[in-house]
Amino acid sequence: MGVTIALPAYGEEENLKVLLPKIKENAEKLGEPYEIIVVDAAEPLDDTETVCKVCGVKYVRRVGNNFGDALATIPRVASMDKILVMDADGSHDPVYIPDIHRKFIEEQADVCIGSRYTEGGVTHDSPKSVFMSEILNTTFRLALGFKAKDISGNFRMYDAAQLRAVKITKPNYDVLQEILFRLYRNNPKLRVVETPIEFKKRRSGESKRKLLPFIMNYGRTLAEFTYERFRNFILYGVIGVAGMAVDWSTAMAAFKASSMGEEAASLCGNVAGFLFNFVLNTFLNFKKSDKLFARFISYAIICVGGMAVSTGLIALLKSKFAFGPLKLGVLIFIALVQYVLNKKITYK
Repeated sequence: MGVTIALPAYGEEENLKVLLPKIKENAEKLGEPYEIIVVDAAEPLDDTETVCKVCGVKYVRRVGNNFGDALATIPRVASMDKILVMDADGSHDPVYIPDIHRKFIEEQADVCIGSRYTEGGVTHDSPKSVFMSEILNTTFRLALGFKAKDISGNFRMYDAAQLRAVKITKPNYDVLQEILFRLYRNNPKLRVVETPIEFKKRRSGESKRKLLPFIMNYGRTLAEFTYERFRNFILYGVIGVAGMAVDWSTAMAAFKASSMGEEAASLCGNVAGFLFNFVLNTFLNFKKSDKLFARFISYAIICVGGMAVSTGLIALLKSKFAFGPLKLGVLIFIALVQYVLNKKITYK
């Protein structure tokens, strides 16, 4: 039990001289054991190590020199069951450490964010930075389903076990979104809470962020995570369209190659399309190879139920809509319902 307070640092000697004593002062208010770790650059840029020794805090070097490398190092060197990460440039005031800790405990949270944008939060960033940050936060929230308002801030407390289970791959500041995204993927019931902070300008030194790489990284990351989030749905649709092609071609081939009637040929197409969809969704899309018989029965029941419902809807609405648009609308609706049911039941 306890709290690891970790700071990624990159040439922050002067800021740490002021910051570390304040962190220790506020960490004493937590009421449980704590440790403070500074994660410096792989090749030191200043005398941060001496500052850490004077202040009595742990000093480690990251493997690699990117911001993401520093965040990936923290879970490996932390020894407590809670990890609080904050910036080393003075923009995160240590006075909020007890608030973040209290909120984390009281709300039984998995992540607590010291937030600029929740009610009561304040930021002293430039108008351009605030504008970009608002666009970034809103876009990621909508695309990835995040609930928090400040998903680009680094003042956060994590459940250490869950953070250690995250494989961090992003080298730049988009790692902050990656961590949240991976936490949500590992734990769909992840509880993220926020508490207001005042975000200050850095005390001294220059920002490490470069505008163009910053924008490009976030664009790539957003596209990558959006696809990953909706991958099953996208593939389900692609497989469904391919399945319709298999259904149609099989039915036509059966009709032309034998004396069977249209109904029997159509049934052959239905069976072929169904088997095609089931096999590809099971082994390619959802990648499930266990309980095949039970999954097959579940998939079949959902498909037959979908056909019954679609027939009923068409019978109910055919007097109000033209058949073509009605059939298309019903197909889309039933496909969406079947996707949700298969994901939650057949492939849970």
